[in-house]
Amino acid sequence: KPSPIIHRDVSSANVLLWRQGDQWRGKVSDYGTAKFMQQTMTVCPGARIYSAPEAFTTNQTEKVDVYSFGVLLCEICTREQPDPERRKEQVVRVKNRATRALIRRCLHQDPKARPSMEDIIRELQK
Repeated sequence: KPSPIIHRDVSSANVLLWRQGDQWRGKVSDYGTAKFMQQTMTVCPGARIYSAPEAFTTNQTEKVDVYSFGVLLCEICTREQPDPERRKEQVVRVKNRATRALIRRCLHQDPKARPSMEDIIRELQK
């Protein structure tokens, strides 16, 4: 299995949106900080307000992007700039219970407890 590519800078500034029919579509852009997962990773250069706790260590996996996606999803739902000091308070303001639960799973402190992006996509398509 090939090594996963870690974007390391998933944020609202790096998502391009467009309408296709009656649905919004999004694509992640700016792969300047992306890396193939290695044994030792450099410290994450991405936006700190979206960054997973382990992004500032050399112990990074693709789960740093899952964490950042959770922050982004919370931002979309609350229409508030992410604030790491008020993260729990912002998540509570997400109205949809299933989405709020998904965000909490994405923001889990333990990267191994976070869902995979495949799991996230399946859940969002329900």
